[in-house]
Amino acid sequence: MERQLSVRIWPDKILRKKCRRVDKVSPEIKDMLSAMYKLMKDDGGIGLAANQAGLDISLVVIEIEDNLFKLVNPRIFKKEGRKLLCDIEVFKPLPH
Repeated sequence: MERQLSVRIWPDKILRKKCRRVDKVSPEIKDMLSAMYKLMKDDGGIGLAANQAGLDISLVVIEIEDNLFKLVNPRIFKKEGRKLLCDIEVFKPLPH
């Protein structure tokens, strides 16, 4: 991946921008997910959306109890109180 990612802070405009959907999980998309994971770990986080890393594409990485989830085109479809139910397109394999 050519460009260096960095964590974006509010009021950065990209945080308000609707992200583009991913049509195909290409090697470039896999590289973006890997770079996002590295940025998230370097920053001490447990989750990172692509727009938080300066990318306007619909990707998310989340690590929960040593399980890494690389999400492509995630969509929240229902919220009940503090619970979120999500519709996620899963592309496998997406190795670490």
